[in-house]
Amino acid sequence: MASARRGIRVTDCVKRGIRLPDFTDQQFGRLSALCRAPTPLGKRGAYYDCLCSCGEIVTVLGSSLNAGDTKSCGCYMRERVSETMTKHGATYTPTWNAWRGMIARCTQPKMQSYRYYGGRGICVCARWMNFPSFLTDMGEKPYGMTLDRIDSSKHYEPSNCRWATPGQQAVNKSNNIWVEIGGRRQVLSHWAKEIGINRTTVLMRIHRGWDTVRALTEPTKL
Repeated sequence: MASARRGIRVTDCVKRGIRLPDFTDQQFGRLSALCRAPTPLGKRGAYYDCLCSCGEIVTVLGSSLNAGDTKSCGCYMRERVSETMTKHGATYTPTWNAWRGMIARCTQPKMQSYRYYGGRGICVCARWMNFPSFLTDMGEKPYGMTLDRIDSSKHYEPSNCRWATPGQQAVNKSNNIWVEIGGRRQVLSHWAKEIGINRTTVLMRIHRGWDTVRALTEPTKL
């Protein structure tokens, strides 16, 4: 029963007689692997319960430990952020708040938004773990704008970030529906506004199985 909870890959390896590496009692940065842990539902691979030097216990994927991707429960990043706060003297400015929010979304699993960022593998580049470097690359945050990733599937790094208006950021959301009509491509909400049809009506039509173009262009009944 226990082996079934450890994921398909582990089970397959056992059946084939392949010996898996055991990281129990090994040290990885600040983490000490205590024992194997059940693989989370929908995940694959060998997971370990680890004791961090700060006293926290976290569950980490074994391959992340072995590759050096995870070396603490998150306390190391928090310490670096705290050190930077005391050095640059820009604490609680709009730019610093944007930077702090970026770090938190990617490194603090207890944050509600973590699952959409760090939980999806979105990271902050090493250079931007230091606020002065972030400020040098991005400049001061313009009024009314927010930090936005140009490609929402990629990381926070100089080549993929900009200060964006709420409208620009809304268009860039990963759950937007993009539609091409007559060689023009834009998000569904923009097409609905241009054509003069209620966006909710379009979404209901798509939910009933309509083609997206038909859902946008077929006149509503009076």
